[in-house]
Amino acid sequence: MLLTGKGVSEGQAFHRRLLSEYNTDITLDNYVAYFELKPIAKAVEQLRKEIDERRALAAAEATSVTLSSASQGGAAEAASRTEDEAVLVAMKQRRLELENKFFEELRASFLKVKSYLWQLEDDLLVRVRELEQLTEEEIRARPDECIAQLYVNVQTILRYRSLNLAAFRKILKKFLERCACDSLELQQNLKVVDDIIANSAIAQPRIDIRRIALDLIALYGTVYRLTYEETVAHLSHYEYKAGVNSRRILAHSETFFFTLNFPHQERQGNFAVRIVSGDASVFCEKMICEVLQCARFPPCCSQFPNGEVNVKFARTLRGDDVFVLQSMVRCDQIGLSLSGTFMELALVLHTAKLSSAARVTAVIPYLAYSSSVSSMALVAELLEKMGCQHVITVDMYNEQTEGMFSVPLENISARYEFVRFIATQLTNEGHDFRNISVVAPTGNSVNRAKCFADALMNYKKLSSEDQFVPVCTVVHRHVCQLSPPLTHVSPGAFEARDPAAEAAAAAAPSDLRLSPHAQFNQVPDPEVVAHTSRMPPEATQAFFTAAYPTGEFPGAEGMMRQRQPRAGTVLNAFLSPPDGVSPCPSGANGIYAYEQALRQQEEGARAIRERHLENPAQTEGVALVGDVKDRICIIVDTIIDEAVKICRTAWKLHEAGASRIIVMATHFLLSAGAEERLINSPIDLVVVTDSVNQDEAFKNPLIARKLRVLPIAPLLARAIEKMHTENTLRTLFEK
Repeated sequence: MLLTGKGVSEGQAFHRRLLSEYNTDITLDNYVAYFELKPIAKAVEQLRKEIDERRALAAAEATSVTLSSASQGGAAEAASRTEDEAVLVAMKQRRLELENKFFEELRASFLKVKSYLWQLEDDLLVRVRELEQLTEEEIRARPDECIAQLYVNVQTILRYRSLNLAAFRKILKKFLERCACDSLELQQNLKVVDDIIANSAIAQPRIDIRRIALDLIALYGTVYRLTYEETVAHLSHYEYKAGVNSRRILAHSETFFFTLNFPHQERQGNFAVRIVSGDASVFCEKMICEVLQCARFPPCCSQFPNGEVNVKFARTLRGDDVFVLQSMVRCDQIGLSLSGTFMELALVLHTAKLSSAARVTAVIPYLAYSSSVSSMALVAELLEKMGCQHVITVDMYNEQTEGMFSVPLENISARYEFVRFIATQLTNEGHDFRNISVVAPTGNSVNRAKCFADALMNYKKLSSEDQFVPVCTVVHRHVCQLSPPLTHVSPGAFEARDPAAEAAAAAAPSDLRLSPHAQFNQVPDPEVVAHTSRMPPEATQAFFTAAYPTGEFPGAEGMMRQRQPRAGTVLNAFLSPPDGVSPCPSGANGIYAYEQALRQQEEGARAIRERHLENPAQTEGVALVGDVKDRICIIVDTIIDEAVKICRTAWKLHEAGASRIIVMATHFLLSAGAEERLINSPIDLVVVTDSVNQDEAFKNPLIARKLRVLPIAPLLARAIEKMHTENTLRTLFEK
């Protein structure tokens, strides 16, 4: 039995707990190298299994050798045994090298953690001694958070020690059970390492940290004349607001849809539930099985060396209720693109159908292509052809695409998970819920924002008089960025201007007056102007009569005739005055509009999009409908992909005086530089679900300190249980 013991399971894998609880100011580099030690232990375990298999195969071959005197056959068998022994020796040598590497990495992690822990304790003692030298008046003259910050540092040291001890415990336990089970020498080495850690300063602190915390609480209460309960509440609120010690990934036992009384119930007859996962949602499948308390199905997906997906079930599925779990998202860690994960999903569905499953349901936490009706129609048809009989997904981007499916589709919502989180978070911070606004980043999100605001008020039972949660809408208008034309035409290139026409143009109303920035001349079409202008038809006709007394207007045919095209782009063909057309009054901008349109046509839609992505802090063209000054703004959306509109909305809210900005979205994809935009934005908190794996994002401390992840497994488990027992999903949100 290891002295480090075994902690209570909290409903999540340890690597997610490490990513959730590590201090972003300390960074993962100063913690146990768990993500480096775990692959080494896994490689040792794999080698151990291969060695055992070769030994068993060699023993079986040795027992099957006959006592025949065929000298040729005996020589061949001897050569084969010699070759197998050489391979076995090489594998043993490789295993020994990996074991030595594991212990070297473990020793380096131990020394690193012990050294950094001493540094944290020494810094804390120095700051506490400085504080003890001050009087009450001097402490009051300092910022209010000087004592609270020391209290947070104390909690940081306690959490740093406990998390590293848990990491050592976990990796030693894995190595003992999976790698050292056949070696007494390895078990003895692990026991020695465990004794060293248990007797070190990591497990037994040099200073009484808890005593320092109590002294800080007493000092804070004395200086600011607070009771013990009030002091603890103030310091706890400050720690929650600081967020450095907060859990960034909630355990599924803390979610809205989790309940302890949730055992899996089989239906009558041979109709067992089977949850089969693709490679993109293995962890989610594990959590769903833990919530349902049902057995896990063995992994069924692999890849051939050429990249093709291979699906093979280790058990029969005949007559079972099969739920195929897979998010349609790119997985760089396992070498699958978005198309690869979709193909894997399709093949698993098809294989389950061929295995005579009673019912096949696709559980797709993130359903890609939902923003396009035509693309979703194709995806739906392919899923149905593969044998899918029912679809469960979470918060589709465009709910209109539900009509593309001819099989039943359940679009469940994670709204109440977000409501519970934000209500708990603000309550722990001591908020009174009097200055909260829900923001819809686009017009399509208004209904979602209203539902969220209503759910928050119902969950916290807020008063509609002084705790009403309004909805603010953000309007994004397209702003045409004017730039100088590609070529410059000198004023002397055209004929002399007509003074009467210039006078008439100067006297024209503002909606007919032409831009002075134009370098080219064009006569506006009177019919078009009369149709689009706000002036009455009589005033429009009077303007053109004064500008052109002869009544001869250069029409579109004359305007489009041009000289011999110049070398270069097609845009240059419009830069010269057309033949036979007199130059127009100064200040006209029609040709400039042609130039702008052709410039965009040549560069393409991608170039236009990239110009918008260059500066997400640009808020020109963004308008707010609602008051957000000195209010906590909660932006509610479905997907964070490129995060352009989200960041532009956040910058606009920041300019409008919002005190705090929180973003809540179901799916967190992070593509095209979204991570950097979110880091540089004024967003204080980004709350998402784990419908898409976020482990790599958490390794970056800059984005991790803003990120909070809510597990989606309890919600999917509820939906699966209700479908399996033929209950309606209408009661899914009843608590």
